[in-house]
Amino acid sequence: MQGAAQAPSRYPVQPFWRVAYERTRDFFDTVYPILAAGGLALMWRERVPEATVSTAARRWLLVGWLGAYVLLLAGRAKAPDVFLHGHETLLVTPLVCLAAGVALSRLARHSRAAWWTAAALVAFLAVQGALGQWRAIAEQLGNAR
Repeated sequence: MQGAAQAPSRYPVQPFWRVAYERTRDFFDTVYPILAAGGLALMWRERVPEATVSTAARRWLLVGWLGAYVLLLAGRAKAPDVFLHGHETLLVTPLVCLAAGVALSRLARHSRAAWWTAAALVAFLAVQGALGQWRAIAEQLGNAR
């Protein structure tokens, strides 16, 4: 008698770094992760005297948020039948957008040219997001036939 624990996996187990790269690239493309990495670095080291939360608390929040993302990616890589749907990206999307916004805000404060660069990046991300939504809707409508 073969139980559920004995059943073969429907989805292949993959290396963690491949899953991390593919999920991040597929969901956020290229520009958001680069901006988010810069923004996370700024959020980590920046001391804000008028902030309502301490630097230590902010760092613990970042570590917890990123740690949860890493654990979900590890689950998706090593137990894909359990972590089947891409909910890890839903968890990390607010952090990516917040960190990218911090990076863009810092960039925009440097000079007029930097402000225009930040504005162009925001416009690019908006168009990229709209096109991504358009493709997703078209794909869903194609599947509905």
